[in-house]
Amino acid sequence: YEKEVARRQNNLATISTLESFDTELANSEIVKRWKHESGALPQIHAGETYTVKRIPADAAHISARLEFAKSDLVKQALGKALKWEDPDLYGYSRAYQNDHLPTPSDFTVLDPTSGGGSIPFEALRLGHKVIANELNPVATTILKATLDFPARYGMDLHAD
Repeated sequence: YEKEVARRQNNLATISTLESFDTELANSEIVKRWKHESGALPQIHAGETYTVKRIPADAAHISARLEFAKSDLVKQALGKALKWEDPDLYGYSRAYQNDHLPTPSDFTVLDPTSGGGSIPFEALRLGHKVIANELNPVATTILKATLDFPARYGMDLHAD
């Protein structure tokens, strides 16, 4: 929680720099949305609940943010290109950065088109049973290396 609060405060400082540098930046839809998304988090106390927000992916907006970060005006305002943090691009931290100890469960995850296996991998990492399927032979090989080999060989695989 504290890290996220600090990250949002840093965002707001950067946003303030951009807004005060140029009115075009201040009126940018990307800056306005980023400012809204960087608002303060409510403090959660024991016994209280926090409503989960469902935010759909927005690939076009992510592309626009990447282009915005490289723009000459942003470089002039900040003295460098803007480097987005993962939560500012994707709306959440990357899965590998959220370390959870696996807790065995009776929950089974079925991924009928699992590709390289990111969903089955995360489900296994969280302690669920997994059924993964893939027709593409290249993706099937990646899937096997992602799910089967670590489970079969464990830490012996680490050295390899």
